[in-house]
Amino acid sequence: MEEIITYLEMTGPDQLRPARPVPAVVLEVLERGSPLIRPT
Repeated sequence: MEEIITYLEMTGPDQLRPARPVPAVVLEVLERGSPLIRPT
């Protein structure tokens, strides 16, 4: 399986725009201490 890493840079909160849902993407809220969160 190929790993794809994407970076997004925003310079201010005014650049946030709503988007339509993507069926294949599932987002979950994680606790700060979760082992799934790591520095890059």
